[in-house]
Amino acid sequence: KTCDYEPNCFSTSGDEYHLLKPWRPNAGGDAMSELLETIKAYPPGQANIDKGGWSIITASDNYLYVQFESLKLGFIDDVEMAVNKDGSVQVRSSSRIGFLDLGVNAKRLNWLSARLRALGWEAAELTPATHPYYFDKNRRS
Repeated sequence: KTCDYEPNCFSTSGDEYHLLKPWRPNAGGDAMSELLETIKAYPPGQANIDKGGWSIITASDNYLYVQFESLKLGFIDDVEMAVNKDGSVQVRSSSRIGFLDLGVNAKRLNWLSARLRALGWEAAELTPATHPYYFDKNRRS
């Protein structure tokens, strides 16, 4: 899926404001297995987000769908990952409601991508330099 216009989503199918480069695992590795291990290691509450935890909704050979939940208001964010035939991984992380996400999707994806980079993946970090619109809109005053 692509993202709507709100600054609360990132996608490898996104426009210039929301676009992620596909993540790329090590050649010969098991991308889905490494994605699942990374998700299972995700600590609820990291960077003060997702304190309500997460649930794996769908996991198949080439598709993973996880829901992350905030603690106070129970907001749900959807994260989808699909392994392409060439081994690259399409990623989408999006808030279901609201215009802003206060940086939650970037924090979550940055934690996941850092863990995957430690395994040898190519998975770029999201920064104000790479996504100025998102970070400017979600900056806390």
